[in-house]
Amino acid sequence: MSRKIENWKQANAIYKTLDHLPLDDALKAVSTLEDVPAEITQIIIQLIKAAQTTNEYVHKQLIDIPQLNDVNDHKLNPGDQMDQYELLEEIGRGGMSIVYRAHRLHAENQKPVAIKVFSGIGQDTKLHQHFIAEQQILSNLTHPNIITMHHGGTTPQGVSFLVMELLQGAKNIDDYAAANKLTDKTIIGLVLQAAEAISYAHSQLVIHRDIKPSNLLISQSGELRVVDFGIAKLIEQEQVNDQNTILALTPSYASPEQVNGQHISVQTDVFSLAVVAVRLLNGKSPFSMDRAIKSCAQDEQQIEQALKNKKIDSDLHNILNKALKTNPALRYTSMQQFADDLSAWLKHEPVSATPDSLFYHIKKFAARRTALFASLLTLFLTLSAAIFILSWQYNKIKIEAAKAEAVKNFMLNAFESTDPDVHGGEKISAHQLLNTAAKKLSQGTDMDKNIKFDLLQTIGIAYSKLGDFDSAQKYIKQSLNIKADNGQSLSYLAQILFEQAEYDELKNLIETANTSHFQTEELARLTRAQARLMARNAEFNQAIEMVNHLNATSPSLDYILNQQLLAELYFYQSKPELSILTLEHLLADTKIDPKLSSVMDLSKDLAEYYLEVGDYQHALTTLDDLINTQKQLLGEIHPTVAKTTKLLGSAYMHNGDMQQAQKLLEQSFTLNTQIFGEHSVQTAYDLNTLAVISHQEGDLARAINYMKQAVQIFEQQKALDNTDNLEIKTNLASLLNINDQSDEAKTILQEVLSVQQEKLGETHDSTLYTKKNLAYTLSKLGEHQAAITLINQTTEEALRNYDIKHPLIASLIYNQAKIYQNNQQTREALNKFLEIIDKQLLQTTQPLYSKTLKAIAYGYELLDDFDNAQKYYLQCIENRLQLFGQNHLRTLEIQIPYTELLVKHQHFDHAQKTLKTMINSIETMGLQDHAYMQNIQQLLTQYPMLKP
Repeated sequence: MSRKIENWKQANAIYKTLDHLPLDDALKAVSTLEDVPAEITQIIIQLIKAAQTTNEYVHKQLIDIPQLNDVNDHKLNPGDQMDQYELLEEIGRGGMSIVYRAHRLHAENQKPVAIKVFSGIGQDTKLHQHFIAEQQILSNLTHPNIITMHHGGTTPQGVSFLVMELLQGAKNIDDYAAANKLTDKTIIGLVLQAAEAISYAHSQLVIHRDIKPSNLLISQSGELRVVDFGIAKLIEQEQVNDQNTILALTPSYASPEQVNGQHISVQTDVFSLAVVAVRLLNGKSPFSMDRAIKSCAQDEQQIEQALKNKKIDSDLHNILNKALKTNPALRYTSMQQFADDLSAWLKHEPVSATPDSLFYHIKKFAARRTALFASLLTLFLTLSAAIFILSWQYNKIKIEAAKAEAVKNFMLNAFESTDPDVHGGEKISAHQLLNTAAKKLSQGTDMDKNIKFDLLQTIGIAYSKLGDFDSAQKYIKQSLNIKADNGQSLSYLAQILFEQAEYDELKNLIETANTSHFQTEELARLTRAQARLMARNAEFNQAIEMVNHLNATSPSLDYILNQQLLAELYFYQSKPELSILTLEHLLADTKIDPKLSSVMDLSKDLAEYYLEVGDYQHALTTLDDLINTQKQLLGEIHPTVAKTTKLLGSAYMHNGDMQQAQKLLEQSFTLNTQIFGEHSVQTAYDLNTLAVISHQEGDLARAINYMKQAVQIFEQQKALDNTDNLEIKTNLASLLNINDQSDEAKTILQEVLSVQQEKLGETHDSTLYTKKNLAYTLSKLGEHQAAITLINQTTEEALRNYDIKHPLIASLIYNQAKIYQNNQQTREALNKFLEIIDKQLLQTTQPLYSKTLKAIAYGYELLDDFDNAQKYYLQCIENRLQLFGQNHLRTLEIQIPYTELLVKHQHFDHAQKTLKTMINSIETMGLQDHAYMQNIQQLLTQYPMLKP
């Protein structure tokens, strides 16, 4: 039994003699205990406080503590093997784990690693949760100052472990500072490294919760690593998790809210890191041993005294004082703000924690330029600049007044169209008004070029915000003809080019733009476009790192846009749950105005991510609320309203309400026709979705007609190699395949593939998707060997370039199976379908998961294996019941072949019950004329014994 477990048992025994007392009396009793070691006293205090937080939890802990398995239950010694590694020596030990130095067996020129071995995880749920949490969290964190995890696992004996980077000769920051007699600046430099690493973790929605010297290691080269994320939490986890780890915190470094079992936030880590900084500067902790007993009541006085004890300058005093506020609302709102002030202090720059003033700024500048001559020169230049600025501003005011008059006359002229006498009293949309202004501008030949530049740029940006990217590009480029290096125009053009899928031109713009004069928001806008382009090329980690380096704080627009893009990048990485978590967290920020257009865009994106994970009800609720807000703020006829209407229609389609989906898509089509014209790209997108709905309703001819109209519009409006143009053609080919027009589908797909190979490359996901579709088309045409060769090559290529959980992989394996099926290779097809389920390549909420279950059931049915066929039909039905409920077309769609299977094997009673349920659902849904009812009638005619 380890010492830590023994301490818990002793503390538990003493606690049981005190648990009947009120809080204050119990704490007083603890303070009078004699001959009880301090570590046991601290545990007793935590148990008493936890009882006040959640009695049920503490009761469970007291039951669980004696059963905790000691690390020594699985005694390991140097020379033992674990996974592919040999243990060399023990280098660290904690209550739940031991850390060993190890090296990989049978490998040359490899560095040693650290292996963290966990105790008794197989028997203890809590420890297992710690292990899983640390493994998942570390796998998502990539930062030079965070320990690198290679992989994790569990041995056949139930011993769980993590294989991590080994820091040779590393010391914890406390020992390192003492051994090297570090200066204050060096100490703060190390604390800054920790702050930047933890800030990165926060950006990934992870709170460490146990920042202390032993979790901050310094390598022999002086680089810091943050370690031990064993009790870290995701920001959006339920608050009960904070209570579940109250017993694991370190009281000397924990924030007051941790000690008192209150809400945990990123500011918790700010407080703990500041305590570490004070300890390193002073050589001791700022808090007394009885801190937990007194519920942190004396924290403020002790912090004040600790900061006085150390002779530090006022700026560093103010920084640490702000980070150590006992009220989290008064601390830095983020770790990045804390890091920024520490960085500023190291550079002798002004810090946000010190009240701003002209004298303060001069003082800080003088600290950076200490020579007297430089100080006098600075003062002289300041006075000279002031005189110059006053003169310059006077002239500028006159110029701006003339510009304002010219702009006013231009806008009044453009706004004449809103006069009811001119326009017959009809409402004028924002897009129509913008068109009028643009037309007037094109007629203004004698306008001052600076005024014309401002108007062209403004009109171009306005078009982009309305979603008319063709017009936006036109006017932004005209503005660049006047001022070729303007940062705002260039950064907006980058954004527009991405929206138009003009990736080559965007790449060229990024490579050639001179960004040295860009404003912060202009550089951020260009960087976001670059990150999105990188994500298109599957460079997800680089794109995320690029966005994380954009410094912005809530509630700024850049902060909102950066978080929105992070959610988008997580989505590209096939992590829609993380996308949802990011946006839900952002929308919950009370500092953000929900009526901002950018915030409304967040809600639209969130609804799309809900659809991706199959959470249709949340998607519908979000979109219903959003569209009502948009109509109130923007009016009924607006591009944004049209876009949301279309998305709402898609949500109803996914939820199986085709009638409502059709209605909303037709509304979107009408709106886009009014705003952009009948042959616009926007109407083509609507036709594409209407085609999907028609296919779902079984009207394949109408679906193909809609899709051909969409293709025709795209060919008129977009270049032949435009990505969206190619995707629409691919959709048409899929419909043609279903309609047994595979020759035509093959021609289209070969044309698309040729363009994609040249424009996007062989390994781009769009190229691979087209190869997949072409392989299936070849199998439909009877070219089975060519189909199998192509699909196998494509799958291997995808596995080399994409994570196995990327949706492309499951889609390719599914198509492999379908191609085998077309070639009458039933067993091979079945094995491929089973591979998707067995390897958990899909989430249960994804549509392809349900389709795969159905395909497996059908495969077993072909092999005359009733038991397995029934098993997978029932799994598929259960999946759809969970997602959609009984009264839904998708649930009915799978119950029909299942009923036929039951009848075929003479399970008439079960078949009769299933039919009765289906008939009730059809009547409830008012679908008596639907094709499904006709199928049921045929079954009843063929098998009269099934009639109720």
